[in-house]
Amino acid sequence: MFLKISVPILTIGALLWHGVHAEHFSLEAMEDTGPILSTLIAGGVIYGFNGCQMIVNFTAEAKAPHKSIPLSMFLALLIALLVYLALQFAFINAAVPAIDYKNPFVELVLALGLGWLAIMLQVDAALSPSGTGFIYIGSCTRMLSGMSRSGQVLRAIGVKNKAANMSHRSLWVNALVAIALFLLFQS
Repeated sequence: MFLKISVPILTIGALLWHGVHAEHFSLEAMEDTGPILSTLIAGGVIYGFNGCQMIVNFTAEAKAPHKSIPLSMFLALLIALLVYLALQFAFINAAVPAIDYKNPFVELVLALGLGWLAIMLQVDAALSPSGTGFIYIGSCTRMLSGMSRSGQVLRAIGVKNKAANMSHRSLWVNALVAIALFLLFQS
C-alpha cells in the first residue's frame, strides 16, 4: 500500500521539480492523441480504477456497511483520480518529444537524469502487482465460498476452516484455476 501511493506522489514531485512547461498543453502539442491514449493504458490508469471493486468484495467484516462502503468507495475513487490526474499532468508537463515511450515513465525520468527514480519505478512495478494479486486471491476465494453457499458450485468448496475462518478448499480451487489459465494462455 505504501508503494502504491508514495511512488506516484514522489514521481509527480520529481517531474514537476523540473519546471512547468505551459507549451506542452497547447492545442498544437495535443493534435495527435494516439500516443497519449496508449500511454494512459500502458501506465495502468485504467487498471487502477478497477481495483476499487474489491471494497465491496470484502464487506463481510464491516461494522456499518451502509456507511462505510459508500464512503470507502468514494474516497478510494477520489484519491485514485487525484493521484492519476496529477501524475498525467506531471508526465505531459515534463514530456520530452525525442523519447520512444515504450516504457513511458522510466524512459522519461531517465531522459531527465533521474536514475534513482527509474530504479524506484521499476521496483514498484515489480512489487505492486503482487499486492494486487493477493487482494484478487482473497476476493476470488470469498466469491467461491459464497457461490458454494448459494449452490452455484459444490458445497464442499466452501467448508470453512475454523482456525482461519475461511475456506482453504476455495483457496485451492482458486489456485488450480489460476494455474490452469496461466498454462493455457501464458499472458
